Amino acid sequence: MMRKGMAPLWKHNTGLQHFFYVYLSISVAYSYNIDLEHHLVFRGPNSSFFGYSVLEHYHDNTRWLIVGAPKANSTYSSSVHSPGAVYKCRVHSNPDRRCTEMDLGRGSRPRESCGKTCQGDRDDEWMGVSLARQDKANGKILACAHRWKNVFYDQTEHILPHGYCSIIPPTLQGRTKPLIPCYEDYKRKYGEEHGSCQAGIAGVFTEELVVMGAPGSYYWTGTIKVYNLTSDTFYSPNKEDVDSHRYSYLVDLNQDGLSDLLVGAPMHSQLRDEGQVSVYLSKGNGVMEENAVLSGDNAFNAHFGECIAAIGDIDDDGYQDVAIGAPKEDDYGGAVYIYHGDDTGIISKYSMKLSGRSLSPGLQMFGQSISGNVDMDGNGYADITVGAFMSDSVVLLRTRPVITVDVSIFLPVSINISVPQCHEGHQNNQHLNCFNVTVCMLFRGRQLPGQIELLYNLTADVDKRQKSQPSRVYFTQSGSQISQMSQQLSLDINREECQRYTAYVKCNQSLRQASIGERC
Repeated sequence: MMRKGMAPLWKHNTGLQHFFYVYLSISVAYSYNIDLEHHLVFRGPNSSFFGYSVLEHYHDNTRWLIVGAPKANSTYSSSVHSPGAVYKCRVHSNPDRRCTEMDLGRGSRPRESCGKTCQGDRDDEWMGVSLARQDKANGKILACAHRWKNVFYDQTEHILPHGYCSIIPPTLQGRTKPLIPCYEDYKRKYGEEHGSCQAGIAGVFTEELVVMGAPGSYYWTGTIKVYNLTSDTFYSPNKEDVDSHRYSYLVDLNQDGLSDLLVGAPMHSQLRDEGQVSVYLSKGNGVMEENAVLSGDNAFNAHFGECIAAIGDIDDDGYQDVAIGAPKEDDYGGAVYIYHGDDTGIISKYSMKLSGRSLSPGLQMFGQSISGNVDMDGNGYADITVGAFMSDSVVLLRTRPVITVDVSIFLPVSINISVPQCHEGHQNNQHLNCFNVTVCMLFRGRQLPGQIELLYNLTADVDKRQKSQPSRVYFTQSGSQISQMSQQLSLDINREECQRYTAYVKCNQSLRQASIGERC
């Protein structure tokens, strides 16, 4: 990417008015700050769907990746058939990148008593289908198994897939709190109300509320179940009160203090399931306005929008950034698209595409799950973690510090080419028209070294050169005329440095025809 500072120069000559523009551009090259060369891959048991969900977590000074593997066998529940498992992977001091299963305290019983008319069946319950974390220091974790079943009434063929969730302490150790949000004593209806709600297929954790998706409620119309940690009570909105957009992914994209809305439609099709994401900005007073429709590369069968994650301000520009997964793109290799928020809300074109197979050839379904907004390596910038469950893998992508360079170019407001100002630098010592150019730079940012070396190019008359026309302005170096100056500059952080150059105006046919060419 290039950052350019450009300034116009105009001339006015009494009697004949010859207006022309000279553009001087300074270009600073810098790379995107996601480190693709040093990514870390964590792997789980084969065919366990390790990476179906992923969560970045920190407690005190320890960083963890929490990974759901909903088809895994559990070492803590050996008599249960493929109940799924939740793993923790320490990021530091873990050269082998080993992940260990977490003990959720449920024992090895395939059946568990859970109420007056409740007998839980844990076979194939898909523990780890979703993960969520309290958005605060040392936050608790939510892990869910949406296929957990109440088989109390199974003699009458009423098997009720209620769903089960666990609240895990921040330490990742100790007693967990069980949640069965759709269970009610003596309720045996299947489909109607919440009998087949499958709570926990998705979840959100706020300061004191646990919000769990229940897609099977009301004969698969769907709703949400809300648990209040403080009051230890459940709340479920009435069917008619639920707006399908209302509880989708919230993130403030334009830093106006209002939550904005991204709605994924991964099976949106023009040809086949390319997918798209609609962006709605909050205007206050409950008013939402569509701002953009995102589609990534609009790739065949990509399922773009399968996962949407607020990943924090990874590029340090003051605005929230968003990652969107397209896990079936590139024949199930998968991809993740990074979009940067700005003062308008969000740009319509992604700034970077992360291809699963370019990171590791064996990755499949890369982008099914994404987690961010946590600094995993202690450099002050949030990192990104992406799951690729069909290859039982999770990829940690770390971000590098961002250097922002402020560039200023100072030029004279005008020059009079009928009055030559200098002769230095010309081999015939001929009087020439010239003007001074001053270039000033300052670099800033967080977690940066105190000094950097910067290589930049100063190019004259860019607009003409782009049109393959002769440059009208030049510099001199070792007696030769050049159109570009290259310079290396040492900069101290937050301290402006300036350099001065002399630029010369060329004689040309149009000036000669204006009867001033002999003096130019």
